[in-house]
Amino acid sequence: MLATEELALLQAIRDTGSLSRAAARLGKAPSSVSYAARQLEERFDALLFDRRRYRLQLTPAGELLAREAER
Repeated sequence: MLATEELALLQAIRDTGSLSRAAARLGKAPSSVSYAARQLEERFDALLFDRRRYRLQLTPAGELLAREAER
């Protein structure tokens, strides 16, 4: 399903609401976190992140994926 690193990415974005803050938490460059987020969406062929608001949020599909991966 999800690699540990991918789950950490989802959790960091959900907790911080920002790609740059998630990158800081994960110790990665913001560009690599942004790229990984897009790759994850392509892999599951679903919009996982709502980028329309000031605070980045997981979509319902993203929340479902995160909950299932945490189990």
